[in-house]
Amino acid sequence: MVRGYWARPTARLDLAVFLQFLGTGVAIGSVPRYLRDDLGASRAVTGFATTIFFIAALLARPFIGRFLDRSGARLLLLWPPLVMAALIVGQHWASSPYVVAGLRFAAGAAGACFYTAALSLTTELAPADEQTKAVARLSVAVYLGFIIGPLLAEQLLRSGFFVVWIGSAVCHVAAFAAARFLTFPAKASALGSAEPAARLTFYRGAIGPGVALLTVAFAFSTVSAFTPDYAKNLAVARPSTLFAVFAASVLAVRLVSGRIADRRGPFSVAVPGIALGAVGMAIAATAPSASVGYLAMVAIGVGSGASFPAITSIVTSRAPAADRGVAVASLLMFNDVGQALGGPLSGKVADSFGWRWVFGVPALVGILGTVAITVLAIRVHRSVGVESIVTPALEH
Repeated sequence: MVRGYWARPTARLDLAVFLQFLGTGVAIGSVPRYLRDDLGASRAVTGFATTIFFIAALLARPFIGRFLDRSGARLLLLWPPLVMAALIVGQHWASSPYVVAGLRFAAGAAGACFYTAALSLTTELAPADEQTKAVARLSVAVYLGFIIGPLLAEQLLRSGFFVVWIGSAVCHVAAFAAARFLTFPAKASALGSAEPAARLTFYRGAIGPGVALLTVAFAFSTVSAFTPDYAKNLAVARPSTLFAVFAASVLAVRLVSGRIADRRGPFSVAVPGIALGAVGMAIAATAPSASVGYLAMVAIGVGSGASFPAITSIVTSRAPAADRGVAVASLLMFNDVGQALGGPLSGKVADSFGWRWVFGVPALVGILGTVAITVLAIRVHRSVGVESIVTPALEH
């Protein structure tokens, strides 16, 4: 069974993505400390240098999508890991926090190239009736990298920041090595720049699903940023366990949600997933005790974990093959906005109205996401019929 899994082109892509995001996770777990401890950056500058990663990704997405549809995924999966390896090591000679911010901006653009290409390629490599499952597996690889990376950074920090930068770079170079063995469909290199569809820089069909995804990313960003403080306010004995429950819930649901979405249609997972995430946020905002806080983390984790692969499938299954790169890039732009806004906006409101609003704000945003995905489901139902909604592949 294991040998059969690794024979799949999507499995080799999962490995490359895991290694790439393991290196990114190491950076996420160490760059803020480097800015504060070694370069004396303020909290505001540290936050800016962290957020700028997502801003760069947002600005780069339209150009990435257009390049994907013209030239394919190969180059965007090979050179970004090497660029990110060089950038992370280059931080060792940064003279100010603003130089680090500039390097993180460049890393954000390179990372956006890699992930957009990976997400687009996995939908091409997977069979039509297994696309959501393939996206779910890919997102598990991403998430594992984000979880393990900061833990690895903590161990490497015992030997100094330069060792951390080398460790991150090694992960990125390993991702490059894994990407060299990927299978690329003929379509990836056959599309010519003369094709009209390749001139698109934004796919309008991504707007509805994108609004829903923005709310999911908003929630994820908030949980990642404020779970430690939230745990202290709930008097949780071991604050790290609260985020661990959330992370475990995300991973657990992604192992099964893709298969369900492929069998019953992506809306059957996306609609209840976003709604459950909003309910979980509301529970977290009003939790009277630590035990209820843990229950809220499970609901948020299951809801957000199930939603992303299903929303991606909604877009990729309806986009023309020639526009798939632009479609994926357009969808991920909404994810970037949600990631960039979630922590700062929730924190600002909580500073003014109380710590419970850290999760109250994303609860309200989650209601917007639930409305957006429900309206989209109704519109698709009316335009293509019930059969297209509940079957694995949408006919387009």
